Amino acid sequence: QCESTEGLPSHFDSIVCAVGSGATYAGLILGRNLLGYDDGRTNCFGINVAKDSKYFEAKCTQLMIAAIQNHRWPTSFM
Repeated sequence: QCESTEGLPSHFDSIVCAVGSGATYAGLILGRNLLGYDDGRTNCFGINVAKDSKYFEAKCTQLMIAAIQNHRWPTSFM
């Protein structure tokens, strides 16, 4: 069950998370897009803690493509 969102802003400028496997970051980007916050006002930033950015760009892209195809979600992140 979700906690109340009462009192939280309806818009966030940035979402920041640590990136260890890429799954949380990929999920945040997909969620942002699915909820309609992909208008350039809400940025997602991932701070890699294990490998380099080139690795995570490929890994997160792979995870997002798999999720979109598996769930048949109508979203794009390109």
